[in-house]
Amino acid sequence: LCLFYYFLKSNNRFHKIMYSVGIGLFGAIFIQILYPAWMVPFAYIYLAFIIWFITKEYKNNKWYDYLSLVIVVCLVIGLILGPSVLSSIDNIKLTMNTVYPGTRFSQGGSGFEHLFDYITSIALPYISFSNASEASQFLSLYPLPIILGLIVIIQNIKQKKFDILLILLEIITIFLSLWNYIKLPRIISKITLLYMSMEQRTTVVVSFCCVILLIYLLTNYKKILSKNTVIYLCFAFIVASFGMYIMLKTYPEVNKKILIYGLIFIISGLIFLTMNYSI
Repeated sequence: LCLFYYFLKSNNRFHKIMYSVGIGLFGAIFIQILYPAWMVPFAYIYLAFIIWFITKEYKNNKWYDYLSLVIVVCLVIGLILGPSVLSSIDNIKLTMNTVYPGTRFSQGGSGFEHLFDYITSIALPYISFSNASEASQFLSLYPLPIILGLIVIIQNIKQKKFDILLILLEIITIFLSLWNYIKLPRIISKITLLYMSMEQRTTVVVSFCCVILLIYLLTNYKKILSKNTVIYLCFAFIVASFGMYIMLKTYPEVNKKILIYGLIFIISGLIFLTMNYSI
Protein backbone atom coordinates (compact mmCIF):
# COMPACT_ATOMS: atom_id res chain seq x y z
CA LEU A 1 0.00 0.00 0.00
CA CYS A 2 2.82 2.41 0.82
CA LEU A 3 4.61 1.59 -2.44
CA PHE A 4 1.37 2.02 -4.39
CA TYR A 5 0.79 5.40 -2.76
CA TYR A 6 4.27 6.59 -3.76
CA PHE A 7 3.79 5.10 -7.22
CA LEU A 8 0.77 7.37 -7.68
CA LYS A 9 2.58 10.40 -6.25
CA SER A 10 5.74 9.99 -8.35
CA ASN A 11 6.31 11.63 -11.75
CA ASN A 12 9.59 9.78 -12.32
CA ARG A 13 9.24 6.85 -14.73
CA PHE A 14 12.16 4.89 -13.25
CA HIS A 15 10.80 5.34 -9.73
CA LYS A 16 7.39 4.12 -10.86
CA ILE A 17 8.96 0.95 -12.27
CA MET A 18 10.87 0.34 -9.04
CA TYR A 19 7.71 0.85 -6.98
CA SER A 20 5.93 -1.61 -9.28
CA VAL A 21 8.68 -4.20 -8.76
CA GLY A 22 8.35 -3.75 -5.00
CA ILE A 23 4.57 -4.14 -5.16
CA GLY A 24 5.03 -7.37 -7.15
CA LEU A 25 7.54 -8.67 -4.59
CA PHE A 26 5.27 -8.01 -1.61
CA GLY A 27 2.28 -9.28 -3.57
CA ALA A 28 4.07 -12.59 -4.08
CA ILE A 29 4.86 -12.75 -0.37
CA PHE A 30 1.22 -12.01 0.48
CA ILE A 31 0.08 -14.86 -1.78
CA GLN A 32 2.67 -17.34 -0.47
CA ILE A 33 2.51 -16.71 3.25
CA LEU A 34 -0.93 -15.56 4.37
CA TYR A 35 -3.62 -18.10 5.22
CA PRO A 36 -6.35 -17.98 2.49
CA ALA A 37 -9.09 -17.63 5.13
CA TRP A 38 -7.47 -14.30 6.07
CA MET A 39 -6.08 -13.42 2.65
CA VAL A 40 -9.49 -12.78 1.05
CA PRO A 41 -11.09 -10.56 3.74
CA PHE A 42 -7.83 -8.64 4.28
CA ALA A 43 -7.72 -8.00 0.52
CA TYR A 44 -11.02 -6.14 0.85
CA ILE A 45 -9.42 -3.70 3.31
CA TYR A 46 -6.43 -3.19 1.04
CA LEU A 47 -8.78 -2.64 -1.90
CA ALA A 48 -10.53 0.15 0.03
CA PHE A 49 -7.22 1.99 0.48
CA ILE A 50 -6.23 1.40 -3.15
CA ILE A 51 -9.50 2.95 -4.35
CA TRP A 52 -9.02 5.87 -1.95
CA PHE A 53 -5.46 6.49 -3.17
CA ILE A 54 -6.58 6.44 -6.81
CA THR A 55 -9.40 8.93 -6.19
CA LYS A 56 -6.91 11.29 -4.53
CA GLU A 57 -4.17 11.01 -7.16
CA TYR A 58 -5.96 10.09 -10.38
CA LYS A 59 -5.07 13.43 -12.02
CA ASN A 60 -1.38 12.67 -11.55
CA ASN A 61 -1.50 9.42 -13.57
CA LYS A 62 -2.48 8.28 -17.04
CA TRP A 63 -4.05 4.99 -18.12
CA TYR A 64 -0.68 3.69 -19.33
CA ASP A 65 0.78 4.21 -15.84
CA TYR A 66 -1.72 1.72 -14.44
CA LEU A 67 -1.15 -0.64 -17.38
CA SER A 68 2.62 -0.65 -16.82
CA LEU A 69 2.00 -1.24 -13.11
CA VAL A 70 -0.19 -4.30 -13.79
CA ILE A 71 2.31 -5.72 -16.31
CA VAL A 72 5.34 -5.31 -14.03
CA VAL A 73 3.50 -6.62 -10.94
CA CYS A 74 2.18 -9.70 -12.78
CA LEU A 75 5.63 -10.36 -14.27
CA VAL A 76 7.38 -10.17 -10.89
CA ILE A 77 4.75 -12.37 -9.19
CA GLY A 78 4.96 -14.84 -12.06
CA LEU A 79 8.76 -15.03 -11.88
CA ILE A 80 8.65 -15.62 -8.12
CA LEU A 81 5.71 -18.01 -7.90
CA GLY A 82 6.05 -19.73 -11.28
CA PRO A 83 8.89 -22.14 -10.36
CA SER A 84 7.21 -23.04 -7.04
CA VAL A 85 3.85 -23.71 -8.70
CA LEU A 86 5.37 -25.81 -11.50
CA SER A 87 7.45 -27.90 -9.11
CA SER A 88 4.53 -28.43 -6.71
CA ILE A 89 1.66 -28.77 -9.18
CA ASP A 90 0.93 -32.40 -8.21
CA ASN A 91 0.78 -31.55 -4.50
CA ILE A 92 -1.43 -28.54 -5.23
CA LYS A 93 -3.88 -30.73 -7.14
CA LEU A 94 -3.98 -33.27 -4.31
CA THR A 95 -4.57 -30.53 -1.73
CA MET A 96 -7.39 -28.99 -3.78
CA ASN A 97 -9.17 -32.34 -3.80
CA THR A 98 -9.07 -32.88 -0.04
CA VAL A 99 -12.07 -32.38 2.25
CA TYR A 100 -10.11 -29.74 4.14
CA PRO A 101 -9.04 -27.26 2.90
CA GLY A 102 -9.66 -28.26 -0.74
CA THR A 103 -13.43 -28.63 -1.07
CA ARG A 104 -14.44 -26.57 1.96
CA PHE A 105 -17.18 -24.08 1.12
CA SER A 106 -18.24 -21.51 3.72
CA GLN A 107 -21.47 -19.53 3.52
CA GLY A 108 -21.25 -17.66 6.82
CA GLY A 109 -23.92 -17.51 9.48
CA SER A 110 -21.94 -18.47 12.57
CA GLY A 111 -19.05 -17.39 14.76
CA PHE A 112 -20.41 -13.97 15.75
CA GLU A 113 -19.34 -14.64 19.34
CA HIS A 114 -15.70 -14.37 18.27
CA LEU A 115 -16.27 -10.72 17.38
CA PHE A 116 -16.07 -10.11 21.14
CA ASP A 117 -12.83 -12.05 21.61
CA TYR A 118 -11.04 -8.76 22.25
CA ILE A 119 -12.37 -9.11 25.80
CA THR A 120 -10.91 -12.59 25.99
CA SER A 121 -7.53 -11.29 24.80
CA ILE A 122 -7.12 -9.26 27.98
CA ALA A 123 -7.62 -12.45 30.02
CA LEU A 124 -5.06 -14.51 28.09
CA PRO A 125 -2.19 -13.95 30.59
CA TYR A 126 -4.33 -15.19 33.47
CA ILE A 127 -6.26 -18.17 32.09
CA SER A 128 -5.16 -21.35 30.30
CA PHE A 129 -6.96 -21.75 26.97
CA SER A 130 -7.04 -24.86 24.81
CA ASN A 131 -6.20 -22.68 21.78
CA ALA A 132 -4.93 -19.26 22.83
CA SER A 133 -4.29 -18.09 19.27
CA GLU A 134 -7.94 -18.61 18.31
CA ALA A 135 -9.07 -16.84 21.48
CA SER A 136 -6.95 -13.76 20.75
CA GLN A 137 -8.21 -10.68 18.97
CA PHE A 138 -7.43 -7.06 18.13
CA LEU A 139 -8.70 -4.64 20.78
CA SER A 140 -11.51 -3.46 18.49
CA LEU A 141 -14.20 -2.31 20.97
CA TYR A 142 -16.73 -3.89 18.57
CA PRO A 143 -19.37 -2.69 17.69
CA LEU A 144 -18.52 0.89 18.73
CA PRO A 145 -16.43 1.78 15.61
CA ILE A 146 -19.26 0.68 13.31
CA ILE A 147 -21.79 2.80 15.22
CA LEU A 148 -19.54 5.88 15.25
CA GLY A 149 -18.84 5.39 11.54
CA LEU A 150 -22.55 5.32 10.71
CA ILE A 151 -23.15 8.47 12.76
CA VAL A 152 -20.37 10.33 10.92
CA ILE A 153 -21.60 9.16 7.50
CA ILE A 154 -25.11 10.43 8.31
CA GLN A 155 -23.64 13.75 9.48
CA ASN A 156 -21.59 13.99 6.27
CA ILE A 157 -24.68 13.33 4.14
CA LYS A 158 -26.52 16.16 5.88
CA GLN A 159 -23.53 18.44 5.24
CA LYS A 160 -23.16 17.14 1.65
CA LYS A 161 -19.68 15.73 2.35
CA PHE A 162 -18.33 12.56 0.74
CA ASP A 163 -15.59 10.62 2.56
CA ILE A 164 -14.91 7.65 0.30
CA LEU A 165 -12.46 5.88 2.63
CA LEU A 166 -14.85 6.08 5.57
CA ILE A 167 -17.72 4.75 3.46
CA LEU A 168 -15.63 1.88 2.07
CA LEU A 169 -14.29 0.87 5.48
CA GLU A 170 -17.79 1.03 6.96
CA ILE A 171 -19.26 -1.12 4.17
CA ILE A 172 -16.47 -3.70 4.47
CA THR A 173 -16.73 -3.89 8.26
CA ILE A 174 -20.51 -4.28 8.20
CA PHE A 175 -20.42 -6.83 5.37
CA LEU A 176 -17.75 -8.98 7.03
CA SER A 177 -19.67 -8.71 10.32
CA LEU A 178 -22.86 -9.93 8.64
CA TRP A 179 -20.85 -12.90 7.36
CA ASN A 180 -20.80 -14.05 10.99
CA TYR A 181 -24.51 -13.50 11.56
CA ILE A 182 -26.24 -14.43 8.31
CA LYS A 183 -25.82 -17.44 6.04
CA LEU A 184 -25.40 -16.06 2.54
CA PRO A 185 -26.50 -17.70 -0.74
CA ARG A 186 -23.81 -19.85 -2.38
CA ILE A 187 -23.61 -17.53 -5.37
CA ILE A 188 -22.73 -14.51 -3.18
CA SER A 189 -20.19 -16.55 -1.23
CA LYS A 190 -18.64 -17.61 -4.53
CA ILE A 191 -18.57 -14.17 -6.13
CA THR A 192 -17.07 -12.50 -3.05
CA LEU A 193 -14.57 -15.38 -2.61
CA LEU A 194 -15.56 -15.53 1.06
CA TYR A 195 -16.37 -19.22 0.63
CA MET A 196 -12.65 -19.75 1.30
CA SER A 197 -12.88 -17.97 4.66
CA MET A 198 -14.36 -19.64 7.72
CA GLU A 199 -16.46 -17.30 9.82
CA GLN A 200 -14.31 -17.50 12.96
CA ARG A 201 -11.28 -16.51 10.87
CA THR A 202 -13.05 -13.53 9.35
CA THR A 203 -13.66 -12.06 12.82
CA VAL A 204 -9.94 -11.27 13.08
CA VAL A 205 -10.21 -9.13 9.94
CA VAL A 206 -13.40 -7.45 11.22
CA SER A 207 -11.62 -6.48 14.43
CA PHE A 208 -8.60 -5.20 12.47
CA CYS A 209 -10.89 -3.11 10.27
CA CYS A 210 -12.64 -1.78 13.39
CA VAL A 211 -9.28 -0.60 14.75
CA ILE A 212 -8.43 1.16 11.46
CA LEU A 213 -11.93 2.66 11.34
CA LEU A 214 -11.71 3.92 14.93
CA ILE A 215 -8.28 5.48 14.40
CA TYR A 216 -9.49 7.18 11.22
CA LEU A 217 -12.62 8.54 12.90
CA LEU A 218 -10.90 9.88 16.01
CA THR A 219 -8.13 11.41 13.90
CA ASN A 220 -10.26 13.12 11.27
CA TYR A 221 -13.53 13.91 13.05
CA LYS A 222 -14.31 15.79 16.25
CA LYS A 223 -17.59 16.13 18.10
CA ILE A 224 -19.07 12.99 16.57
CA LEU A 225 -21.41 12.64 19.53
CA SER A 226 -23.37 15.18 21.56
CA LYS A 227 -22.63 15.26 25.27
CA ASN A 228 -24.65 12.76 27.30
CA THR A 229 -22.49 11.10 29.93
CA VAL A 230 -25.21 8.92 31.47
CA ILE A 231 -26.21 7.35 28.14
CA TYR A 232 -22.57 6.70 27.25
CA LEU A 233 -21.90 5.04 30.59
CA CYS A 234 -24.97 2.84 30.18
CA PHE A 235 -24.03 1.93 26.62
CA ALA A 236 -20.45 1.09 27.63
CA PHE A 237 -21.64 -1.10 30.49
CA ILE A 238 -24.22 -2.91 28.32
CA VAL A 239 -21.69 -3.67 25.56
CA ALA A 240 -19.06 -4.83 28.05
CA SER A 241 -21.56 -7.00 29.95
CA PHE A 242 -22.98 -8.52 26.78
CA GLY A 243 -19.48 -9.19 25.47
CA MET A 244 -18.55 -10.79 28.78
CA TYR A 245 -21.68 -12.97 28.67
CA ILE A 246 -20.75 -14.14 25.16
CA MET A 247 -17.18 -14.77 26.25
CA LEU A 248 -18.24 -16.88 29.23
CA LYS A 249 -20.48 -18.97 26.96
CA THR A 250 -17.65 -19.45 24.47
CA TYR A 251 -14.78 -19.85 26.91
CA PRO A 252 -15.96 -21.39 30.20
CA GLU A 253 -12.30 -21.42 31.29
CA VAL A 254 -12.81 -17.83 32.42
CA ASN A 255 -14.36 -18.61 35.79
CA LYS A 256 -12.61 -16.20 38.15
CA LYS A 257 -15.09 -13.65 39.45
CA ILE A 258 -12.48 -10.99 40.13
CA LEU A 259 -11.25 -11.33 36.54
CA ILE A 260 -14.79 -11.17 35.13
CA TYR A 261 -15.66 -8.00 37.06
CA GLY A 262 -12.28 -6.51 36.22
CA LEU A 263 -12.76 -7.12 32.50
CA ILE A 264 -16.23 -5.55 32.54
CA PHE A 265 -14.76 -2.50 34.28
CA ILE A 266 -11.83 -2.24 31.82
CA ILE A 267 -13.91 -2.66 28.66
CA SER A 268 -16.62 -0.31 29.95
CA GLY A 269 -13.94 2.27 30.70
CA LEU A 270 -12.32 1.96 27.28
CA ILE A 271 -15.63 2.27 25.45
CA PHE A 272 -16.74 5.22 27.60
CA LEU A 273 -13.41 7.05 27.16
CA THR A 274 -13.56 6.52 23.40
CA MET A 275 -17.10 7.88 23.21
CA ASN A 276 -16.19 10.74 25.53
CA TYR A 277 -13.24 11.60 23.26
CA SER A 278 -15.74 11.88 20.39
CA ILE A 279 -17.75 14.63 22.12
